[in-house]
Amino acid sequence: MASGFRFNGATYAGIIRDLTPAAPASIVLRRRYWGLKGETEIRSLPGGRLISFHCLFIGGDASYAALVESTIRPLEEAVATHGDLEVFNDVNNFTRFFPGVTFDGCDWGRGGEDLPRPDVAGTLGAVGNWIIGGTLRFFDLNR
Repeated sequence: MASGFRFNGATYAGIIRDLTPAAPASIVLRRRYWGLKGETEIRSLPGGRLISFHCLFIGGDASYAALVESTIRPLEEAVATHGDLEVFNDVNNFTRFFPGVTFDGCDWGRGGEDLPRPDVAGTLGAVGNWIIGGTLRFFDLNR
């Protein structure tokens, strides 16, 4: 398996693009009091952060139903679950580990793509494979 991600023990193979861990949330309370010049500010430790990436999943057995059963359904059922996320690419030895994240969901399709769709040209494997892409969103509570 060349690239993909693992979440809660399940491994999903796919082509990963645009891994984007956002900056930790700044938790600041600002107040202005009547009759006083300026504002006051109370700062806390940084909060959580959003982690998102686009993944292109390829159904290896030329079956749309198998792609739904192996990828889409398990991810839909994993929404709002908490666990460890590992994004990897074995080709260039890239691994990024995020412990204790919550899966917020996946936005299927990207930029008006008609997905899932058959790979009629065989660009990503054998002719007839089905492909679907999605932007996955996780929230890192440990920041």
